[in-house]
Amino acid sequence: TGKIFIYDGRGDNQPLHIFDKLHTSPLTQIRLNAVYKAIVSSDKSGMIEYWTGPPHEYKFPKNVNWEYKTDTDLYEFAKCKAYPTSICFSPDGKKIATIGSD
Repeated sequence: TGKIFIYDGRGDNQPLHIFDKLHTSPLTQIRLNAVYKAIVSSDKSGMIEYWTGPPHEYKFPKNVNWEYKTDTDLYEFAKCKAYPTSICFSPDGKKIATIGSD
């Protein structure tokens, strides 16, 4: 499924947060951008999502330079009917590199 469960690794088995509608297809990647404390996740439909963790209430990061995905290339995988098989960030956190299923 596309559900994401967030747990405290030092805590019990109760999720801190559940994303049940962020992705509609099975996940392919989840990566942390440690510089900006943002998480990027992708799914088999080619969708890429940006989100934050507990300090920022699991919302869209405020420290990215765009507001809408249509302002970016984040729809390219979906348009090509492909999906990310690997995601990584540059050391300064400003660039993202992906490898796709196509």
